[in-house]
Amino acid sequence: MQACILRIVLAVLAVVATIPVVSAQQCPATVPVEGATPPAPLPLFPSDNWWNADISVAPVDGGSASYIAFINNGGTRRLHPDFGGEASPGSVDVYGMPYAIVNGSQPKQAVTFDYWDESDGVDMATGQGIPFYPIPSQAATQQHWVEGGAAGNIDQRTQGDRHLFVIDCTNRYLYELYNVYFNSSQAKWYAGSGAFFDLNANNRRPDGWTSADAAGLAIFPGLVRYDERGTARSPTSVTRFVSPSVQPTATSTPRRIAPDRRPERCRWARGCD
Repeated sequence: MQACILRIVLAVLAVVATIPVVSAQQCPATVPVEGATPPAPLPLFPSDNWWNADISVAPVDGGSASYIAFINNGGTRRLHPDFGGEASPGSVDVYGMPYAIVNGSQPKQAVTFDYWDESDGVDMATGQGIPFYPIPSQAATQQHWVEGGAAGNIDQRTQGDRHLFVIDCTNRYLYELYNVYFNSSQAKWYAGSGAFFDLNANNRRPDGWTSADAAGLAIFPGLVRYDERGTARSPTSVTRFVSPSVQPTATSTPRRIAPDRRPERCRWARGCD
């Protein structure tokens, strides 16, 4: 396989007008289900959304080479894709980020957040969660519904990010939660933060707000999914990856960022397999 590198692309994330999607929605035959194909129409979000912008001919950022060198830091490390699946046959641990698909009748759950003032599904007057997130009951007690693999009622918040993603296939809504834990004795969900995204629209989160990601962006649209195999998505659109940093000092961006992280748009080099 030809060696692949990333090139940093200069791109402006402009606010795009909301374009409603008029199409019959598609749900799996049985829900809730983990890891099924997301509801049509695809790609996620409207075709003119910044996640779906064709960056194959966008100019290379002038600092691209230095950004890549800084990420690699002169070492011999290579891109390490943790694609989904069991870490070993039959293991609890899984690679990647699982996601659940439910329909519009899935009961909504209240979640108690650490960062409640930047999360959706919260009564801002009290800081308390309201029934908002359609979390399937399986996520609380069964393996492989939450990032890391252990069931939601296993408290591993200090051991990993423990993301939980839920897609409402009836309405095409995306819910993303960070650092989740289900307290069985209280029958109550806890999380670091939570974010809602309407996949039919190009709405953005308020400036300064986090999401389930420190950058304040949706996570799920940037993941490489099995249903996208054989498509042209990778060379034309954005793929999410994590690096300790891209450059020594972060500059102002329109989204919230962690002190040592900055969202950048990257693309695969031409000819990458």
